[in-house]
Order: sequence, then structure tokens, then C-alpha cells
Amino acid sequence: MSNIREVQPYYTSFKYSLRRYYVDRFMNEQAGALREGSTVLDVGGQRENSRGQFQIEQYPVRTTFLNLIAEKKPDVQADGAGIPFPDGQFDAVLCSEVLEHVPQPVGLVTEMARVLKPGGRIVITGPFLYGFHSDPDDYGRYTHIYWREVLTRAGFSDIVITRQGLFSSVMVELARAWLNYEYGRGRFRMRGIRGLVTRTFGWLRKRALTLDADPARHEHPFQQNYTTGYGITATRRSGQG
Repeated sequence: MSNIREVQPYYTSFKYSLRRYYVDRFMNEQAGALREGSTVLDVGGQRENSRGQFQIEQYPVRTTFLNLIAEKKPDVQADGAGIPFPDGQFDAVLCSEVLEHVPQPVGLVTEMARVLKPGGRIVITGPFLYGFHSDPDDYGRYTHIYWREVLTRAGFSDIVITRQGLFSSVMVELARAWLNYEYGRGRFRMRGIRGLVTRTFGWLRKRALTLDADPARHEHPFQQNYTTGYGITATRRSGQG
């Protein structure tokens, strides 16, 4: 779609993870599909210093940011377990890389369903084979089977769960993350070869992206069991609440 923002090449920065690239691309695709003027609740989003390239404010929608942490400057500071809005308030709810930081994600999913209008859209991303990261805590990694069950019970239909990268993406990202960590600790120097390392991993990541885009791999009994995480969309059924 013409209003989808292009994600800048992930291979130009060694610190820009392949996981983040998948998330940014998915969120831009979903935001670009929203109707102009839609009311959107971004749960766990932040206006400034976001980790990736996705910015919902680049789209012609009316966004409310909700976050528990005041330093992230949300429009509403609140716990997602009790979203302070009436039933059926929003056309869409976004929740990107948040649910792994919630001790009881079912409660948050239920609340997001409640504030959606019937027919409203929920957009979720969540990591799977990705490193532990506290923000402020990190509680879980969940399978596609788990998310389908939780969303169905919360009153959603038309559930689409996309694996964001398979075995190749996981392996390349693990290697990049380890090398970046060791470099940050000063365990080795990349003086004079940083450009070469960046280009090498850029090629590896592009290759992983190409391999993992093959539909046959998504049906492969080994490949499909590995993913950096999931991109999820679903529609709130009418008559819920």
C-alpha cells in the first residue's frame, strides 16, 4: 500500500537486530492498512526513544499511548490490567513486544479486547527465540498455539499468526547478538574490520530473510519449529463484552 513507510535496511547497523527488523516491517504493514482517522490505542508504546523504526504517528490515525512507566511519556499512565477507557472505545489496539513483560498476559489481552469496538483490530508482536531482556521484567515466551487459544477465548476471530523468520533468522541473530555483546564488553576489537563485519552480517541477514520467506520452509517439520517471534492480527467478534 502506498501509505506504508519503508523500513530502512537492517544491514546498515550492526546493532539493529533482525528481530527488530521483522517487528518494524510488520507494524508498518499493519498501520498502513488502518483507515484514515482510526482511533488507535498503543499499549506499551512510547512517543520518544523507541527502539525501532516504526512510528505510529507517521500514519493518519488518532493514537493514544498507554504505558505503565511515566518516563516513557505516555498520554495515559496506567497498568494494562485495568485500561482506563470504556468498552468499545478504539478501532485498533497495538501491542508490540510488550506481552513478554507482563506476568499475566491473558488479563491484558482481555482488557484490550474490551476497549476494542466490535470488528476492531488487534495487532500484536511478541518474541519467541530471542534473548532475555528486562523492561523492567521478562516473564515468558509463548507459542503460536498459546496465542491462538488466548485470543479465541478473549473473543477474537480471523486470527492470523505469522512466524517472523525461521531457523536461519534465529541462528544469524544469535551470532550477531553474541558478537555485539562481546564487543561491548571489550573482549575483542573491531578496529579496521567493523565495516567488514557489518557487511558480512548484512549479507547473512539478507540471506536468512530470503531463505525464511520461502513458503515451503514454513511447512517444513524442522524449520517451522524455530522463529524469532510472531506477528499476530485478529478481529474482535461482535456481541462480545
